[in-house]
Amino acid sequence: MPFVAGGLSLQLTADERKELKCLPVAIQIIAKKTLQGSTTDLARLVDLISVPRSSHLFCLVPIFHATLKSVQVPDYINPKTIPTIIRAKWALMGVLKISTITSSVTHHLVDNVGMYIVRKWDEIYPWMRFFARNCLPPPYDVSVTPPRPDICNMFDAVTLCITPLSLICTISEEGRHLLRSSVSVQHFVAQLWTLVGNLRGDVLQGDPGNTPNSLVSNICASFALTNFVCVSESEDPDKITLPVSNYIHAAGGVKPVVITLLKYIRRITRDATAVEEPQPSLSSTSWPLG
Repeated sequence: MPFVAGGLSLQLTADERKELKCLPVAIQIIAKKTLQGSTTDLARLVDLISVPRSSHLFCLVPIFHATLKSVQVPDYINPKTIPTIIRAKWALMGVLKISTITSSVTHHLVDNVGMYIVRKWDEIYPWMRFFARNCLPPPYDVSVTPPRPDICNMFDAVTLCITPLSLICTISEEGRHLLRSSVSVQHFVAQLWTLVGNLRGDVLQGDPGNTPNSLVSNICASFALTNFVCVSESEDPDKITLPVSNYIHAAGGVKPVVITLLKYIRRITRDATAVEEPQPSLSSTSWPLG
């Protein structure tokens, strides 16, 4: 029997329903309430995702996919559409959290990112663009307040937009093929590259502060590589990387592109100088024999 949420029937297969029974009873109850339309329990379900429960995490993926499938990206933000947006935010957060943890636990031997993100790209990517458009500042001027920071803070919006791309670029060859063949995604990557390069300080609005390393420092260090991997070995043999015009358009001009590049270089240089120099040794400096 299908669960009902918000007047919509959320279909789970017989196998998916059976797999949910391997969860602890308390989590099964939360999952059932989630599929019955409770946004509060959807958020609780996402918060329960952790490494100790990693062996059961895959059971929850169909719940998040079913939720995303049941909601449409709205044309307008108003009191009627905000509940839909919040449900989509938590469902996407759940998919990303599970993809990150399970990929780490399996040491990338199984392409969970391909299964959980790439093959649901038509449902995930429109929401990434929605949260970028409404909950992030313009890429070329990060001092501007986002249009709707009330529905998703900047910390969560950055996570929702960048994490799928980073996971795909580092783990999924199937996903990399998708990114390289999509002009829309390549423009989106250029915008994120510009935004990340212009972030100021080490704390984003909404950062819970429960991680030892700054999210800003981490994404600034990694996104330059993510940006390159997304478009390297392009499907177009005449195009090695994104056209410069994409960056110029995203940054709002040639000068902002140059300034953004310099910011990346300064951050990388700053992080590199903070790393302790390795002690030279005979084994590390000598050429290998044979």
